[in-house]
Amino acid sequence: MNAALLVSYDGTHFCGWQIQKNGISVQGELERAIFEAFGFRVRVTGSGRTDAGVHAAGQVCNFPLDDGIRILPGRIADALNVFLPPAVRVLESAAAPDLFDACRSAKRKTYRYALYFSEREKPLLERYAARVAKKPDLGKMRACAELLEGEHDFSSFSSTGNRVPPRLFVLFLDGFVRENFRAHGVFRRAFRSRRRRSHRRVRERVSL
Repeated sequence: MNAALLVSYDGTHFCGWQIQKNGISVQGELERAIFEAFGFRVRVTGSGRTDAGVHAAGQVCNFPLDDGIRILPGRIADALNVFLPPAVRVLESAAAPDLFDACRSAKRKTYRYALYFSEREKPLLERYAARVAKKPDLGKMRACAELLEGEHDFSSFSSTGNRVPPRLFVLFLDGFVRENFRAHGVFRRAFRSRRRRSHRRVRERVSL
């Protein structure tokens, strides 16, 4: 079975998604939980790699589950959550088509940026929002964010000698709203290569 998972995690104490020698990763915790639950080691493929301290509300990943293990696809989430740390939870699990790959099959990604306005740190907000001491002009922020919308070629950010065809990224601003003393900006990022094959794997990493 090709098992697909929808995962949510608080990335505060993780070194990111990908397994690294110098820290605890989300991918590593998922693979450890799979071993504890089902007794075999396997590589989990994520839809993308988050940096240290980045959270995820719903990241898709998948892994091959031995057909000899008898479990309903929807119960895989419960089996893994028993062995996962409190900061990581599988929200949903399902059987995916054999050719489904969480990374190569990704069509778009959504990024949410949160700010709060206060002269002093607020403990209940610090973990999930960046503090801005003085209240900015949200109208100007919205106008600046709109300048990022559209099609962009970020091939210049690629490493030297990278043979991967350059990608064209299309950024969409879904919203920029204020909720009490917090502001949220939401970007959707679709991607496609100049060959118009959006299902190909994206190896370039671009930070906005």
